[in-house]
Amino acid sequence: MVEVDIEDFVGCTIGYVERTNLSFIDVPGQIATVVFVRGCTIRCPDCHNCELQSFDETRKTTVNEVVSKLNELELSQWICFQGGEPLDQADFVRAIIEKLKPSFKVCIYSGYNMELVKRKYKALLALPNVRMIKAGKFLLKKRIYNKFLATTNQRVILKHKIDDSSEQKIQWDELDWINNSKEFIEEQVNKSCYEEKLN
Repeated sequence: MVEVDIEDFVGCTIGYVERTNLSFIDVPGQIATVVFVRGCTIRCPDCHNCELQSFDETRKTTVNEVVSKLNELELSQWICFQGGEPLDQADFVRAIIEKLKPSFKVCIYSGYNMELVKRKYKALLALPNVRMIKAGKFLLKKRIYNKFLATTNQRVILKHKIDDSSEQKIQWDELDWINNSKEFIEEQVNKSCYEEKLN
């Protein structure tokens, strides 16, 4: 195990990945492949992935190794980066996303708050296949039993294009039906506006 400075990851092509798993819950209504990165400087006290908080040297890997594995996938159209904290290795994650097949859509889970994510990681969010962000620290006192959000302070935003006749613009919208619900209602996954924006 090793402690690192986040500055060590600027522009890097080597990072820490623990594993990849297939998931039916991390992107509502979609099958996703989850990339669990290793290492997190936020260290929420009650983190459900606390074993991924340290930057473990045995889990070092290259962008090309990760991309090669992901680009072979056929079952899922979504790649979801979780951790650990993906944005603690933002350049590494960005380099992976840039080399993915363009047909993949990307979701990023972050423990940082949404305002910081939007302000500090603009280049990452601007990548065309980054479509969904779930952000917010895990706070046990704000725990809810929503199938998509773990705590009431977490937020989900979804990117879609707006055609205003002169040019296409990108807009991020909060998914209020997820963000404001105490419980996740299965039928809402099929909302036409949500499905349209995901596709």
